[in-house]
Order: sequence, then structure tokens, then C-alpha cells
Amino acid sequence: MVRISNMIAVLCLFALALSGCGDNGLINKAVIAAAKSAVRSRLADPETAEFGQVWVSHQEWGPALVCGYVSARDRLSGQSTGYQRFVYAGSAEDTHLEEEFDDRLRFEATWDEFC
Repeated sequence: MVRISNMIAVLCLFALALSGCGDNGLINKAVIAAAKSAVRSRLADPETAEFGQVWVSHQEWGPALVCGYVSARDRLSGQSTGYQRFVYAGSAEDTHLEEEFDDRLRFEATWDEFC
């Protein structure tokens, strides 16, 4: 009887741990991994990507967004581009790097609203 109650207690703790991680921890990690892959696909030299702070920004509408900073090397010069901001909205096509915006104010507005 003691073994069964111990097993039930362990299973309950395991289920509780998973439910606590499932909503935020594991899902956020998966979304961040997808975002990093999408950001790399948009860089000139994706193998050199180094990520700074990256976080999930949950919206009341639509998918969670991922915001963060990435640095990579320029393929031609081999020099670091320095950190730039990015916003990921669920796909590579909906991933926006700061350097891609001709209108800096538009990127600033996007960053301020969603990140």
C-alpha cells in the first residue's frame, strides 16, 4: 500500500511539474527555437549568429511574438555586424530584422508596440 501511495505521489508531482512547464517553459522554448531558426535564415552568414537576450511576447490576439537581439558576421568582410533587434511572428516570412527596415521609425513603432 505504501508503494502505491508513493507512486501516486510521484506521478502527481510529475504531472504538476509538466503542467507548470507546459504553458510557459516548454512552449516558450519551442517558439524561441523556431524564431532563432527563422532569424538565421535571413542572415547573410547564419552559421555565425550569436543571440543576445531573446524573449516571448504574448499578445491578446494572434500568435506569440519573439523579440530579441542577434549578431552575425558579414560574409564578405568577416566583421561582426553588431547586435541588431528582431521580431518573429510565426514564420521566416514574418521575421523582421532591424537592418531590413529603410524606415527606422516604422521598426521602432513595431518594437515599442510588440516587444
